[in-house]
Amino acid sequence: MRLRSGADFAADFEKACRNQDLTWRIARADAVIPVERNEVMIPDFTLRDTNDPLGRKVYLEIVGFWTPEYLSRKIAKVREAKLDNLILAVSKKLALSDSVADELNVLWFKGRLLVQDVIERTESGLQG
Repeated sequence: MRLRSGADFAADFEKACRNQDLTWRIARADAVIPVERNEVMIPDFTLRDTNDPLGRKVYLEIVGFWTPEYLSRKIAKVREAKLDNLILAVSKKLALSDSVADELNVLWFKGRLLVQDVIERTESGLQG
């Protein structure tokens, strides 16, 4: 059995979104966020609230597979982006401390990231 990559989790989420009647429009990797050190972050998804006249948007980054180095770089990049409208969806299999999870607005998932869990988080004001 092969290990699932982050791209696998993102593809599963994108496919699941197609089968839902959502008030959020979901686009894959369409935002470029500047971070420190002249780098950028490209979140896996941008969710736009179609009912909001101001076009509220939320970014979603999915972390399902990791090496310690990858997870460390991902956490650093999310911190540097300084976004309060970013959800970091993290597999419960990953060794991430509760303090880091609280700081970074982590949405835990087991197995598959559920669309409804992401929508509930976006509509609840992104509180962990």
